[in-house]
Amino acid sequence: MSEKKVLITMKVTPEERELFKQKADEAGLTLTDFIKSLVLEKKVKYQKVVKVDDRLLRELNAWGNNLNQIARKINQDEKIDILPLLLEIKENLDEIKNSYVS
Repeated sequence: MSEKKVLITMKVTPEERELFKQKADEAGLTLTDFIKSLVLEKKVKYQKVVKVDDRLLRELNAWGNNLNQIARKINQDEKIDILPLLLEIKENLDEIKNSYVS
């Protein structure tokens, strides 16, 4: 026979609740499981979740493709003037960085 579950209620501010929820999400746990882990002194493993702007991802992907094309041409022994291409890529990456980093 299973034990009866007991409901525990506590009052927190909306900001505290949001912080609890955020930390639980980072750990990949439900709010209940997260709080139980803290109270019962179980080690909580956080999952690092990085949110990336879709536009930034597309821009970086496009530049990665350009680099791959350059590498392919070099590997095929094609004669290309690589320095201007690399400088252009660097300038564009600097522009992208500056638009995303304050």
